[in-house]
Amino acid sequence: MRRLTAVAEADLEDWLLDNFVELGATGYTSLPCSGAGRSTLQNERSAASPMVRIEIVTPQATSEKILAFLGMKVLPEHAVTACVEAVDVARRDHLSVSLDDRQTVKPG
Repeated sequence: MRRLTAVAEADLEDWLLDNFVELGATGYTSLPCSGAGRSTLQNERSAASPMVRIEIVTPQATSEKILAFLGMKVLPEHAVTACVEAVDVARRDHLSVSLDDRQTVKPG
């Protein structure tokens, strides 16, 4: 299993989450935070802005799809930091879903 963590501008949260779920995420944790990236620090020094930290624990294949989405659709336009790490989980069966289950359960 993999934990994908993405930190982005707060106004991207709903759009990112919709796409992450569409790409196979079966759940997520989203936390408000603040921060400043390299370009902000170079230009404004201390201007922290509202951000969101999203964490998803998912099979490796799903994390790779999400990273590809970020690389192709998000990073060219937005400053987002994303990383993936290998994790062990206590209830692995709760973090995986079959294709049949995804077709019958709609988020929202």
